Amino acid sequence: MKPTLGTVYLAGRYDRRRELAEYADALEALGWKSMARWLTGAHEGATDPETLRRCALEDLEDIRASDTLVAFTEDATVGQTSGGRHVETGYAIGLGITVVVVGPIENVFHHDLRRYATWSEALEEEFTWREV
Repeated sequence: MKPTLGTVYLAGRYDRRRELAEYADALEALGWKSMARWLTGAHEGATDPETLRRCALEDLEDIRASDTLVAFTEDATVGQTSGGRHVETGYAIGLGITVVVVGPIENVFHHDLRRYATWSEALEEEFTWREV
């Protein structure tokens, strides 16, 4: 059994959930432990306020249990989204959790973070994420 390299939360648009779940699997194969329960689809179809509140609280709990958050950003052609990944990223920054950005810079807070243009680039250097 491989030693755990750390715990990781993947943050991104909900409609990228399946893609990010594959990335979480790749990280787990390298020894990381994925903490993002939202990737399992447990939040699929949630619309009532109480369920949405519970989902948000679970996400925050999962972030607190993580050493590293990987934020998957989007370019302007995607249009407006719910933006939950921005809240998750800010929450992680506030907690002092390592944050890695994959994709374009979307806001001022991304300038001081480790950033990769693509998932392939990020995965090649995943062993350095916590070396700041």
